[in-house]
Amino acid sequence: MEDVVVQQFAGGTLAHRIDAKTAVWRDGHWVFHDGYLRRFREDGPPQVEAFRERVFDEIRETPRDLLEVVGEPEEMTLGELRDQAHRIASSGGDVTRFIVDEHSRWSFPFASFVVILLGAPLAGAIRRGGHALGFGLALLLGFGYYILLRVAQTFGLNGTLPAWAAAWLPNIVFMVAGSLAFWKTRK
Repeated sequence: MEDVVVQQFAGGTLAHRIDAKTAVWRDGHWVFHDGYLRRFREDGPPQVEAFRERVFDEIRETPRDLLEVVGEPEEMTLGELRDQAHRIASSGGDVTRFIVDEHSRWSFPFASFVVILLGAPLAGAIRRGGHALGFGLALLLGFGYYILLRVAQTFGLNGTLPAWAAAWLPNIVFMVAGSLAFWKTRK
């Protein structure tokens, strides 16, 4: 590799950075040439160490790992999502996006049942409005669910909500609203 930059994070904060002219895979290790190792500290400027040749045993990625094409989390299977999250976490990276996506994949299939739970009592209440009103209300419910889902995911990605809450919040809100509407309709 040429013009190599390797960053290592600890708790979402940059801890180390390696800048090297070249890096070669030799005997199961990465050997870096003509570079600098920077160690970042909270209490002062980074500590900089120059080197001509250095082996970094803590870098576990192999050339095969680096050649692997990684897609977007939305395109990955659950297994690939977990593997990628584990790989990123082991190098100190932030895996919040992967965790939120995984929880979202488990919660989204329940959306149909939750929206039906809310839509059924409303459908009975708007018989006089006709098909157009029913269609409009169904469209409004669908968009409302989708908007709430995206807002909750954004809060999860920002760390405002835990990952499980970000994924399940729309289902919980619509289930409570549906239960209240169903209970009110039965009276």
